[in-house]
Amino acid sequence: MDDFRLLIAQSLPERAQARLLGISESEAAGATEIRISTGGRAYICVYGKEILLAERIYPDELLRVIHSLCGHALYARQRSLSQGYFTMSGGHRVGVCGHVETDDEKRETLLDVSSVCIRIAKPRAGLPRQVSDALMSGGKPCSVIILGAPGSGKTTLLRAASEALSDKYHLHTGIADERGEIAACENGTPLLPVGIRADVVDSLRKSRAMRWLLRSMQPDVILTDEIASQEDSEAITDIARCGVALVCTAHAATLSDFTARPVIGRLWKQGIFSAAIVLSGKETGQVSEIVTWEEWPC
Repeated sequence: MDDFRLLIAQSLPERAQARLLGISESEAAGATEIRISTGGRAYICVYGKEILLAERIYPDELLRVIHSLCGHALYARQRSLSQGYFTMSGGHRVGVCGHVETDDEKRETLLDVSSVCIRIAKPRAGLPRQVSDALMSGGKPCSVIILGAPGSGKTTLLRAASEALSDKYHLHTGIADERGEIAACENGTPLLPVGIRADVVDSLRKSRAMRWLLRSMQPDVILTDEIASQEDSEAITDIARCGVALVCTAHAATLSDFTARPVIGRLWKQGIFSAAIVLSGKETGQVSEIVTWEEWPC
């Protein structure tokens, strides 16, 4: 049985557990997320369709779900929760919504949770040939940006890229895993396959984690997820100038959407990335197109 079912089922309301454990192997393979809302339902999304796990969820049930998913250490997740998510054991990302209050210092605190979205992390078996070709050229790693809408499989493909660069091409990879989704480390050990030559810095802001890896581990490639800020852009530019390749992901449905983002879009215009891998969003990690900088230099 797929590990995510056993791991997550124990945190769900009892009436939802049997239904989650009872889904078929085929359905488990196509599962992408589990959604739960107060006053609403609990259901799992499989191949774009919904399978009901429980009718009408009560507030006390959802609160117990949250506490269980975070290992009964809600206080330790406050920094992450203030950004709307936390990462549970196994690398599954738990998004939360509800009543948020802001104090005089503009710190945001989530007080009452009304909805939860558990994004199921899974290893990917191998890489498509065209992705491998984009990652390597002349025996050297290339800098690549992976683009896609939320839930399209960017992190899954990034993880598979790390494993291939490490194990197939024998490169030292450094992973800046700010949210703990890429490698899902517990006690310093990755629970998800990222490669035997991968070094991971997790739970640290990615701009700082990338520089940490550059200073300390002499990586051939640095990988990180969901770049967005000015600090991310500056760190990536500095690292690229040091001769280290980067593989990053970003939210954007198309390359045009990415280049239109004022803070990080300039990375493409400056030629930091040699190729953009655009995901279709139809299936997890499915590639729609790969565009090289030479084809679209802006």
